[in-house]
Amino acid sequence: MTKQMDEIKEQSNTFERAIGDFLGIVQCLLIITDMKGYKEWINKYHSKKIEGSHLPGYKLLFDTLFRMLVSDIERNSSLKLTSDDIFERASFTGTPVNKLPNSCEKTILIKNLLEHFSDVINSNNWSILEIAMSKLSSEVLHSFNSVREVSVTATHYAVQDLDTSINYSSMFQTYIFLNDTSRGIPHGYMSAMIDEATFGYRHRVAQTLGNAFDGYKYGVQYLWSQLLKNKFQESVVSDIHKTGDWDTFDKYFDKIQTEIINPLEKSTRAIMGYDRFVVIKKSPKRFFRKLLEKKPSEIELPPEESLKRMFLWYPIQLIDSSDYSFSGIPAFIPLLMGMIQIKRRSEDKSKAKVVRIVHGGAEEHRRSYSYAILTELSGYISDSSGWLLFFDCCDDRGSTSGLFQKVETLLARYVENDFVEITSLRIEKETFLTLINKEIVSEGMPSDEEE
Repeated sequence: MTKQMDEIKEQSNTFERAIGDFLGIVQCLLIITDMKGYKEWINKYHSKKIEGSHLPGYKLLFDTLFRMLVSDIERNSSLKLTSDDIFERASFTGTPVNKLPNSCEKTILIKNLLEHFSDVINSNNWSILEIAMSKLSSEVLHSFNSVREVSVTATHYAVQDLDTSINYSSMFQTYIFLNDTSRGIPHGYMSAMIDEATFGYRHRVAQTLGNAFDGYKYGVQYLWSQLLKNKFQESVVSDIHKTGDWDTFDKYFDKIQTEIINPLEKSTRAIMGYDRFVVIKKSPKRFFRKLLEKKPSEIELPPEESLKRMFLWYPIQLIDSSDYSFSGIPAFIPLLMGMIQIKRRSEDKSKAKVVRIVHGGAEEHRRSYSYAILTELSGYISDSSGWLLFFDCCDDRGSTSGLFQKVETLLARYVENDFVEITSLRIEKETFLTLINKEIVSEGMPSDEEE
C-alpha cells in the first residue's frame, strides 16, 4: 500500500511540474511567427510566393495556437503563477478575462498577452503581419521559450534530450489540436478566456471562416516541415497541401496517428496525450516579469454583471427570512459553523465564503441585512456548488437587532481566525432582487405584495 501511495504521489508531483505542453505550443508559435522562414519554405517546396488570399488562414493558425496557449496558462500549475477564486470560476464558466479585476497573476498575464497578440490578429496584409509577428516573437515568445532554462527531460521516458522532448510535445499539440478539423474548424480553436463561451460557439465560428482553408493548410504543413526536418519529405504530411476542404484535411488525422504519433509513443514509452516529457526544476516566474509588472486596465461592469462576479457565477437559492426569524440567522449560524469545520478538515484548509448584503444607507436609522454562504460540491471536472441566501433575516435596530449582534460578533471572530472570507455589498432590497433574479434556482422570492 505504501509503495502504491508513493507512486500516486510521484505521478501527482510530475503533473504539477509538467511544462511540455506549454513549451510545445510556444515552439509552434515561434515557428509560424518566423515569416522569413515561411516565405523561403513555400518558395522552395511549392515554387510559389505567399499569396494575399492565404492571409486569413495563416492568421487562423496563429489565432488557434494563441488560444491553445491561453488555455494552457489557465490550467497550468507548473508556471507558478498565482490564481484566485474569481479567475478559477471565470475559467470554468467561460467568462472572458477582460471582465475580471487584476486580482491574480494569471489574470494580469493573459490580459497583457491579449494586447500583444491583438496586433497580429488585426493585421490586414502580409507586411503588417510580419512586423507584428516579429515584435511579438522578440517581446513575448522568446521570454516564454526561456522557460527551457529551468526545465529538464523526465528521466523515466526514453527521450534523448530536452530539445527532442519539446519537439515531440510540439508534434502532439499540432496533431491533436491543429490537424483535427472534424467540426469544420481546428480543434484547438477554443474560446479560452479570450471571449464569451456560449453553446454552439465553435459551430458559429466555423460558418465565418470562408476562405481561410488554403492559408491554414499551408501553414500547418510548414509547421510539420520544421518539426520533422529531414523526415518531412517522406512523411504522410508532405502532400497534405493537396486537400481541398476541411473534411479531406481532417482525414489525415488518422494517418498522422498511425505513421508519426504511434511510433513515437512506442519508442518513448509514453502516451502522448498525457505528456510528461518535460518538467520544471525551479520556478520560471522570472521569465514573465515584464508582463506581470504592467497592470492592465479594468473595465467597469454593469450592476447585474458585477453581482454575478461577486457571487462567482454560482447559482443562488433564496430563503425568504423576512417573516420567519427561525429560517434566518438561527439557520445561517449552524450552516456557517459546519462549513468552517469542513474547510478546516480539508487538505487546502481554505476559508468559508460569506457575502454580507446591507440594505440601507449608512445614515439611515435602521438597516436590514441578508447573508449568503457558499455551499461547495465539486469534483475534478465538475462544480455543483451554490449560494444559500438568507434574505432580509435581521435588522441592526428593533426586535431582530439581537440576532444581528450575534451573527456579526461570530463573523468577526471567524475572520480574525482566518476561517471566513467576507465580501460586503450595500444595495436596496428591491434593486438587489431584480438584479439577481436570473441567478435564483428555486422559488421563494418575495412577491411585490410582500415587499
